[in-house]
Parts: sequence; C-alpha cells; structure tokens
Amino acid sequence: MKRFRVSGVVGLVALVALLAGCAAPSPASTTAPPRTPSATPTPTATAADAPTVRVPLTCDQLVPPGVVSAAFRAPVHSVPVDPARNPASYADKRVGSLKCIWAEGDPAESAAKQQVYGWVSVVPGVTRQGFENFRSGIDVGGMDRPLGSEPDTYSTCEPASFQFCGFFALTGDYALSAGTWDYGTGTYDTQSAWVAAVSGAALPAVRALPSPAPLWQPAGRTLSGADNCDDLIPEGDLAAILGVEAQPIKSDDGENALSTLEINHVVHSYWCAWSTGDAGAHAAVLPGGAVYAEKTRPADAVDVTGLGDSAYRTGSELDMIAQGGWVQVRVDPAFSDDQLFAIAKRVLADVQAG
Repeated sequence: MKRFRVSGVVGLVALVALLAGCAAPSPASTTAPPRTPSATPTPTATAADAPTVRVPLTCDQLVPPGVVSAAFRAPVHSVPVDPARNPASYADKRVGSLKCIWAEGDPAESAAKQQVYGWVSVVPGVTRQGFENFRSGIDVGGMDRPLGSEPDTYSTCEPASFQFCGFFALTGDYALSAGTWDYGTGTYDTQSAWVAAVSGAALPAVRALPSPAPLWQPAGRTLSGADNCDDLIPEGDLAAILGVEAQPIKSDDGENALSTLEINHVVHSYWCAWSTGDAGAHAAVLPGGAVYAEKTRPADAVDVTGLGDSAYRTGSELDMIAQGGWVQVRVDPAFSDDQLFAIAKRVLADVQAG
C-alpha cells in the first residue's frame, strides 16, 4: 500500500524514535537553496513577533462543515493540530501553513488512532522542485492520476489499495496535500467520493486566494539551519564523539519527512537519526522556531547554561534556543552526559549563522 506524507498526523513518534539496526531509506533527491541567514524584515507597527498562519482561510471556509459531513462515511469532529515535539515537525507551522484534521471517535484520542480520519494541508511557498520530488518519491510511487482539468493537480486512489486515498496540487503561491484513511468498512467508492467532495471544495477556495503575506523572520541574525545530516554534524565528527561509527538511518526527506511537500528546505529545517547498531542519536533544527521550543517545554525540564541564548534538558535530550531558532539533540542513555553535550555544542555551531 502506498501513501503520501503529511507531517504531524500519522506515526511521527515512530519517525523520531532512535531506532537501532534499521536500514537507511533512500532519501528523495533535493537541491535546497543556499543556507544563508535570512534577511531581517523592516519592523512595522503590525509586525508579528512569531510565525503566523499565512493562508487567509479558516478550515470551515476551506471545506465547509456540510461538505465534511457528506464526505466521510462516519460522523467526524475537528482534531487539533499537535505536532510531535521535534523542531522539524513544526516546519509547516513555521511557514504559516493551514492544516485541518477531522476524525471519528473520542476527541481525546489522536487522529491516527481513529478508524476514519482525514486532513487537508494548505502550504504557502512550496517550490516546484519540492512538489516534483514529492510526486516522484516513494510516498506517491507512481500512483498519482490527474484530478480534473487544472495542471499540477493529482489524486491517488486505487481500487486495489483504497484504505488511503488523497490528492495534492500546486496552484499559484500555494500547495495542497490531503488524504483520508479508513480502517473500518470503507470501500473504494466511499474513499474516492471523499477525494471528489473535499477537493471540489478546497481547490477552488485556494485558487481564489491572494498571495500570502511575506514569510516571518525573527529580528536580528537567524540560524542558517540544515538541509542534510552532515549539515547538522558530519558522520566522522559524530563517530569521534561517540567513540564508534554511527550511520544515518532516518532523515527529513522522502518517506520520513516531517514536513509537507519538502517545505522544510525553504526554511532549512531538518532532522536526522543515527545508529551505531546498539544505540542511537538524534538532532534537529528549525530556524525561526524559538517560540515552539518555549511553548512545548516539558514540565520536568531543567535549565542548562552555556548553550545558545537559553537551553533546557529533559533526560537525555537537550533543547537549545539560539538566534531565534530551535535546536534539539538527543542520545540513547548508553551515552554519557559529556557525549550529549559535545554533540549539542557541535550541532549548535554547525547550524548557526557564520
């Protein structure tokens, strides 16, 4: 069965876990724009002090409640967007995306635990290369079919694999990625009807939108970020700190991407997990994401000095705020505190503006 990725909805905990002994997937081919500090916008009286939604729609305007009710085969309710606590999981929010999620069952349960659920993400600023990389990558796997007569609009829904169906499109300054999972009594007819109904509402609404507001940037210098694992920390340097060779096993491209349609490369957000075979390490960065590090700070976190502008620790995980961005490093308990802090200092140095 094939599916395509939208971050923050399905299986993010599994993606960011430190998995030992897994084979590394083949990442999608990506040529990111140069990693240079973002220009600081001229302050205005109405300038926001944090990233804001840049899609001038509400979920009810994107897909009206009547369409939602008719599209799903079972009653559903809105579900809050709650990304995993990983900087890279917040790349969609960082660029001002709108994400709408609906699910059946207990509102206290995550969408991924429901028998029926679906979502639509509208993302400003997706690049042509990011869109095409996604379309040709493992998550779509050649299952896309033109949807309607407009260019760059595709569905993925097959009679032989209808448990997941969805659509994606690139239109003007925005891209859409949407899908529905049905683990119950759904059929190809009910799933393809969902695609027709939801795309019939969402696509015209997005095509009628004006251009989005400029991408928000923090004041002053910003992190340069990362676009691959070596940008976070080269393998040789990580091995020198750990005392053993470590191979990247998962990273923020292709089937393991935590953002939508490679939008992470627009803001140079990235995550990577390495394995020694017996233990692992993880690092991630989100330029301009300091606000999310502050809002998601665990209750049992302890302040740490000497790393960035501020930092805190939870177990074997360090979260650092520097130059308006969020950097996170985690190691398995098999490694020492000295090794954890050495990796954190190196990653922080690598992703800061020169």
